[in-house]
Amino acid sequence: MEEKDINALNQEIERLKKENDNLSYRLHNETTHLNDKISGVKSRQNILIFILCGVALLLVIHYCYGIKDADNQQGTHGAESENITQVRDTIFTLAELRMFNEISTEEVNALGEDYQYGRNGVKQCYSQALTCYRRAAERGNASAQCNLGVMYLKGYGVECEFSEALYWFRKSAEQGYARGQYYLGDMYYTSIGVVLNDVEAAKWYSKASEQGYADAQRRIAKMYLDGDGVKQDYAAAFNLYWHLAFDGDSTSQYYLGLMYANGLGTKKYYSEAVYWFRKAAEKGHSDSQVWLGYLYGNGYGVDQDYAEALKWLHKAADQDDDGAQNNLGYFYEHGYGVDKDLEEAEKWYRLAADQGNETAKKHLAELKKVKKEVHPLNG
Repeated sequence: MEEKDINALNQEIERLKKENDNLSYRLHNETTHLNDKISGVKSRQNILIFILCGVALLLVIHYCYGIKDADNQQGTHGAESENITQVRDTIFTLAELRMFNEISTEEVNALGEDYQYGRNGVKQCYSQALTCYRRAAERGNASAQCNLGVMYLKGYGVECEFSEALYWFRKSAEQGYARGQYYLGDMYYTSIGVVLNDVEAAKWYSKASEQGYADAQRRIAKMYLDGDGVKQDYAAAFNLYWHLAFDGDSTSQYYLGLMYANGLGTKKYYSEAVYWFRKAAEKGHSDSQVWLGYLYGNGYGVDQDYAEALKWLHKAADQDDDGAQNNLGYFYEHGYGVDKDLEEAEKWYRLAADQGNETAKKHLAELKKVKKEVHPLNG
């Protein structure tokens, strides 16, 4: 290779080196610039993330207060006292409140019952029960609506508010829930939060009774017996009491005995009356004990037995039954099954009279005349 060719090659190599240096320099500058851009983006991302976190926190706070405000502004139906609302919202977390909308109303209502009665490992807390019932009731659960009505009726976890109780009982009753129908009937029957209305009470008692709700059956049976709110119907009353008596209800056993003893809705049948009065009397039903004393004392449906009569009268008198006290006074005054004892008679007459028993007052006045005739100088 000639010398001039070698010089030309060396020149080309030098040119290429310079171009390479220029490219390296430019590459370094571009890299530095790009890194600066990346750092700026990361910085803005961090700021954006910070802002978004702040916004999220504000939304959570707004949501929590929104729940409280919404509950406080529901109006007459569904409003809780401010104190209860504050307690409730501090008891349940935001996640738990949201959970109520995700699980079934039956589960929410069951949780409320656990809180109300303190069962299944849950500590009793009326405020928590109230919240559960309300959440389920507002979603249409009839059992929860009735439970919420009971809370307002009895003042559990909230002030007594009969208008609210009436509202929720009606909601429940109109869905065909027997317990709600019974409570709605009871509001009309006892004139709590509403004007007394026996006809309306009988209507709702009947609906619950048809579903086999025992408390309602007892109520409507008594209304048939007395003709309150319905046409008097001894046969209907007898039929209801008969079924309840066989199920072991002592009040119904008493009324069934009463209907047999007086021939109401059935033939007069003293032995059956004794049977049912004894069933109830053995459970401590004082009116049945008085009737057993009467039947044994007079030998109706059983052999006359003063000792047995006195036994049942004493059981009833020990429960402060004024009828039993009056009858005991009569037994001691006349010496039926015991030695005649006017002082003991006076004691029992006075106990009955002090309770307002008019028959006992008359007996007491007559006894004083008798004692005065026996001991004239005492007068």
